[in-house]
Amino acid sequence: TSFHLKKGEVVQKVHDYIEFFVEFVNNVTDLNSYISRLVEPFNLGQTPLIRAMVLTTEENKSYYLFSLHHIISDEITMGIIMRELMALYQGDVLSNEYAQFGEYSLLQQEEFRSGVYQREEDYWLQIFAKKLANQKLEALYDGTEKNLSGGGRIHFQLDKDISSQIKRYSRHCNMMSYWYLMTVFQILLSKYLNSQDVVTGVTTTGRHYARFDNTVGMFVNVLPLRTFVDKRLTFHELMLVVKENIITAYEHQKYPYDKLIEKIQEIYGYILEVNISFQMHKLLFDDVDFAGNLKLKPYDYPYKASNQDILLEFYEKDNNMIFDLTYSTAKFTKKTMEVFISDFKDLIQKVLANPSVAVQKLTVDLEGQVNDMLLDFVKPF
Repeated sequence: TSFHLKKGEVVQKVHDYIEFFVEFVNNVTDLNSYISRLVEPFNLGQTPLIRAMVLTTEENKSYYLFSLHHIISDEITMGIIMRELMALYQGDVLSNEYAQFGEYSLLQQEEFRSGVYQREEDYWLQIFAKKLANQKLEALYDGTEKNLSGGGRIHFQLDKDISSQIKRYSRHCNMMSYWYLMTVFQILLSKYLNSQDVVTGVTTTGRHYARFDNTVGMFVNVLPLRTFVDKRLTFHELMLVVKENIITAYEHQKYPYDKLIEKIQEIYGYILEVNISFQMHKLLFDDVDFAGNLKLKPYDYPYKASNQDILLEFYEKDNNMIFDLTYSTAKFTKKTMEVFISDFKDLIQKVLANPSVAVQKLTVDLEGQVNDMLLDFVKPF
């Protein structure tokens, strides 16, 4: 697959044959230098949009590295590839009975022509009929990175006791822990934005039909979750609002985000931008023992790219709530993002202690943090 401009529009070309090579290197001493080569930008007009290396270190450890452009892959795709690689390594034969991504594209086009998406379109256009308040955390911008796509990542987790309390309360309210955390996250954004109008990006797999479950490709869709963070509500009351918003958004999840942007600009005359997202992930693969004496495990490589201002990812492992915060280094310094994380944790503790606290009484403690501009900008509203 490659991508080209035709009459001003991007089109996808499916090739009958491509050349693909795996590079083998022995006696490697600096693993990260090879990884840097692997993640260099792709030329979308040239195939293949995948690179792979097998590196063997002086300690006789082997690393299989591969990189795919996001335009042709998503998280489930990575899991499919890893499962099939393990199957091949063990001598299994892979099935050829799976749908191709091109079939999905044709199906989506046909559904648009037949009006299947009209209900979803009407819902999202109603949600965004009123122009959004500014969603950029400009008062926090202190990044110095000149590369606009540069990014950093901070890994953190909640104390087990805090995680247990969140789970208990969520179960009591017949909710997912993610919905609880999303409510806290949107309150935090509301305080930083000094606005009750908050939009947070939520991703879905985009695989609406079972026959595409094992198809390699980029299916993910973004749902722009819009919440009115009513300061008169208690945390618990707002959490129920967020729960309902998420459920309703998922009921209309088929409508493509890129089409929604076009429709909103065409009908309402403004551009919808989702700069901040909060996503829940399933751990698709972790340390895996297979073929008797081999272990497969992810390699922790410093993250250096971001296509959003802030992306908070959440998953659970061994009863721990674990987070990865990816941020634009052109917008924020690491210190500012550490403050962001600290405020997020602080709000969690406050609402756990008193779920009936009014949103307007929740404050962000900024004493001694980051810079004086924050002190003027972030305050109770």
